[in-house]
Amino acid sequence: KMKLSVIIPVYNVGEYLSQCLDSVLSQDIDDMEIICIDDCSKDNSYNILLKYAQQDSRIKVYKNEQNIGVGYTRNKGLNVATGEYVHFLDPDDWLENGAYHLITEKLNNKNLDILFVNYKKFDNETKEFRKIEFPNKDILDKILNPVKDAEVFDNWERMCWLKFIRRDFLTENNITFPNYVSLSDVEWAANTYVKAKTICYTDIVVVNYRVNRKNSLVKLANNSILQIIGSVINNRKLYVNFPDKIKYRMLAADYILLTKGIPNAYKNGILNIFELYKIIKIVNNDKNIKKYNFSFRDDYCCYQNLKFPILDFKKVVVKTNFPELFYFIVQIKKFLK
Repeated sequence: KMKLSVIIPVYNVGEYLSQCLDSVLSQDIDDMEIICIDDCSKDNSYNILLKYAQQDSRIKVYKNEQNIGVGYTRNKGLNVATGEYVHFLDPDDWLENGAYHLITEKLNNKNLDILFVNYKKFDNETKEFRKIEFPNKDILDKILNPVKDAEVFDNWERMCWLKFIRRDFLTENNITFPNYVSLSDVEWAANTYVKAKTICYTDIVVVNYRVNRKNSLVKLANNSILQIIGSVINNRKLYVNFPDKIKYRMLAADYILLTKGIPNAYKNGILNIFELYKIIKIVNNDKNIKKYNFSFRDDYCCYQNLKFPILDFKKVVVKTNFPELFYFIVQIKKFLK
């Protein structure tokens, strides 16, 4: 029977940590190690970890000498893991009852690099749950190869906690997380898909994903927009030799991040007008840009050719500060045409 390593990076989550750990310890599987690494929390998170470790020998607690971020903390967890498969779990989320038993049964019967699972969103403010539905259910439980099967990207999401990954696959391909404040799995996920040979999706709900939590790392994502842009640019190098039908699906997924992130970063004052212009030039400097799902380029720019976008200041000001007025004007133009 295979051994599972659960890697949990911990930082200032004392309010939610017990729920996370209890959900892991209650899983009905034979062989499991739970690697918890505290990244110099300022609350009682580390003490909670020590208390749980005294009660259950499967929990191994480590503490960083200084705050190094979620990416490097996950890497440290992978370095000490001994399981055949690893699952990266966030400390403010929790597991469905019996989920690991169902997952390990699937992993024991298939030789997979990555098993992609499902999840529920839990709104921390409204207390409502919503199960996520896969866009393409026809590929569920099929073993797919990313290089050959373009439909593998129909259900693709980046989050590392949605994947059970063979540990040797990660170490042999030297796949690690960059040290970003948030969304450190943008580059990591791209690397896993490019190098994997066998991927499978299952509709088993494993994780309850907490959203709208105050001070969560995801809420800080706008502050790391320049790092996200760097990830997207770096990812383009990974896709160079892929068939177009696969390459453009992956690039589209990357650029959707920028479509959402860059306007928000500009609106919130994280990017100024000149930084916005520079980013648009960098991202659009590609001969195949028309094939990318990168809609904000047309909202903010006009073009003489693809290499030299000209920033339209009126569009930037109106769309960013008065979005309802902007879209009203767009509808009027469509009607008049």
